[in-house]
Amino acid sequence: MSTETMIQDVELAEEALPKTRGPQGSRRHLFLSLFSFLLVAGATALFCLLHFGVIG
Repeated sequence: MSTETMIQDVELAEEALPKTRGPQGSRRHLFLSLFSFLLVAGATALFCLLHFGVIG
């Protein structure tokens, strides 16, 4: 397989992928980022409370 064929295959694959841009795409990323941050912050707080004997 030549390099030119590989490049053409990649270009065709990129054209076939659906483009998700605009307000909905950015909202989804914002929601996922906030949810992930809150999940990590909540888990950290829970482990701190367990470690220091405040709960459990």
